[in-house]
Amino acid sequence: INSDKLKFTGKTDQVGSTSFSFKVFDGEYYSSTSYNVTVTVNNLNDPPTVTTSVGLLDKDIEEEAVAEFNLDDFENIFEDVDSDDQLEGIKFITLPDQILGQFKIGSSTITKNTFIPTASINSDKLKFTGKTDQVGSTTFSFKVFDGEDYSSTSYNVTVTVNNVNDAPTDITLSNMSVTENEDIGV
Repeated sequence: INSDKLKFTGKTDQVGSTSFSFKVFDGEYYSSTSYNVTVTVNNLNDPPTVTTSVGLLDKDIEEEAVAEFNLDDFENIFEDVDSDDQLEGIKFITLPDQILGQFKIGSSTITKNTFIPTASINSDKLKFTGKTDQVGSTTFSFKVFDGEDYSSTSYNVTVTVNNVNDAPTDITLSNMSVTENEDIGV
């Protein structure tokens, strides 16, 4: 016993109860009775993570098209060592480039640090809509939430907006007469 203290330290990710018994000693005699102590180690919530398959969320769309992210997309990559934890929502850390498109849940535009509960993802769907004549790749990042903690790392998803071949516009030509072997300016 160090400085009149006896310490019990639980091991990481190990929970449950354990007990030990002891007798006291006064320098000459041990107690005739043993004393029992039970120590219960309670679970601490570990932050959730996502699988290395976060790239499964990447989307390719055409300009003006919609990339939809549903609850299954996020639940399929959610991981938590605490087996009774589940995905409770996500928090947007960074947003996609607004020049390429806009991110909404239902009719509401998503802003940085917006928390979206799973019920909203399930009912309203997350949608990125590409803008007219804007193409390229953009990313957004998010953290997952297990009801107590956010993931310590944010995860990136790429949305690629591809070009759509636009029909040519009408041009108007006026009638003109041309003499053979003569240059004209148009």
